[in-house]
Amino acid sequence: MRTLVFEPDHTGHHFPYVSHMLPAVAALGETVLVTGRGAPESEPYRAVVRPLEGTVRVDATAEPPFGTPWESARQRAAALLAAVERHRPDHVIVMYADGVGQALALRRLRGRRVFPRAVEAEALFLRGGFAYPGGSVRRRAFARAAWALAERAPFTRFHHLDPLVFERLDPSKWNLMPDPVESPPPEPAPAARRRLGIPVEGRYIGCAGMMDARKGVDLLLAAFAGAGLRADDRLLLAGPHDAPIRALLAGPYAPLVRAGRVVSLDKFVSGDVFTGAIAAMDVVCTPYPAHIGSASIVIRAAAAERPVLGASRGWIGWAVRTMGLGWTTGVGDAAGLAGSIRTALEGAAGWRRPEIGARFVLFHSPENFARAWCVGLRRRLGLPPEAGLIAWEWVVAGARETASAGGPAGT
Repeated sequence: MRTLVFEPDHTGHHFPYVSHMLPAVAALGETVLVTGRGAPESEPYRAVVRPLEGTVRVDATAEPPFGTPWESARQRAAALLAAVERHRPDHVIVMYADGVGQALALRRLRGRRVFPRAVEAEALFLRGGFAYPGGSVRRRAFARAAWALAERAPFTRFHHLDPLVFERLDPSKWNLMPDPVESPPPEPAPAARRRLGIPVEGRYIGCAGMMDARKGVDLLLAAFAGAGLRADDRLLLAGPHDAPIRALLAGPYAPLVRAGRVVSLDKFVSGDVFTGAIAAMDVVCTPYPAHIGSASIVIRAAAAERPVLGASRGWIGWAVRTMGLGWTTGVGDAAGLAGSIRTALEGAAGWRRPEIGARFVLFHSPENFARAWCVGLRRRLGLPPEAGLIAWEWVVAGARETASAGGPAGT
C-alpha cells in the first residue's frame, strides 16, 4: 500500500499536523510526503520531517500558489493531481482540503478525470462558514455555494475539524477529526512565570499566539485597563504583536506597560515557551470577535487545566459552555468585558476542570489525531481501528451526562 500525503504548506499549523500523523501512516506502508519547494529549508521541516526522512519519501516540488484564493485553490488542486500521476499511490491523504476540494468538485462536475479508479482519497476540511450566522446576504450565499461544492468533492472519506459544522453534516459520510493538542505535565503558575522571566506575584489573565485585532487583543487591552483590578493583577500578551497592537502598547497603554501591569512577550512563541505562557496564566482569555472554527488555544488551556474567558459566539462559546471550561462573555462592550475579567479572575482559584473537559482534551490528543487518520488505511489493509481510538460520541455522551446531572457549564 502506497500512501501519498499532500501538504504543500509548511507554515502555521500545517506541519505540526503532519508531524502528529505521518509516523503512524508511515508505519502502515510506503509513504510519500508531497510538499512545497521551500519547505526543506524551513525550521518546521527540520523539526518535523527531517527525522522521518529514512521512512518517508519526500517530494518537495509543489510550487507556491499565488493570486486570488480561488486561483490558489486551483493551483493546489492541479499540484495534487500531478503528484498522484507522478507517484501512482493507492491511498491519498489531503491535509487541508478547503478550496482544493471545491476545485476538484468543479473538475468532476465538468466530466474531467480526478483520481484513478482504484485510488481512495480522504481529506480534512477546516472551514464551514455556512454553519455560522451573520454576515451579508452575499457572503452567506457564497458560503452555502462553496459548501455545496465541498460536499461533491471526489473523496472517499471526509473529515472536519469543527463540531458546529459536523452536527449539520451526514455522519455516514463525515468524520469529526481532533484538533491535536499535547497535554503538558502540570506546572504551577509561579514556576512557569520564573521560567519565562516575568514577575511571579499577582494574578494573570492573558492570551498567547499572534497578537492582533482579529483575536480581540485591542478589546482585551481596553477592558483590562478599565476593569478596576488589583494593583498586582497583570495582562500577559505572549506572541508576536502586529503594528497596531505595538502602537497601543507604546501609546495609550504605555503606563500599564511601564508599571508591569501589561507584560508583553513580543516574539514568536512555540513549544515550551507557548506551554509556559499558558501555565503562567490564572485565566486564558480568547475575546476573538468573529472567529470561525476551532481555536486550539482553548484546548491548550483545558489541557493545562487553566480556565478560559472566551467570546460567547461560535466554536469558542460553544466549547467553553459545553465542556465546562470557564466563562463566556460578549466582547463588543468594553465595560461588559471588563466585568467578565473581574469575575474570571475572582473565580479562577476555585475552578476545576470537569470530567467532560478531561474527555474533550483526550479526544484532541495528538495520539487520537494519528489514530483517526489511520482508520481508512487500516480498513483497506484488513485491520480494525487502532486500540485506544476515542470517538467524538464518547465526548458527546459525557456532555449529556454532565447536563442531566446539572454539572458545570460556562456562564
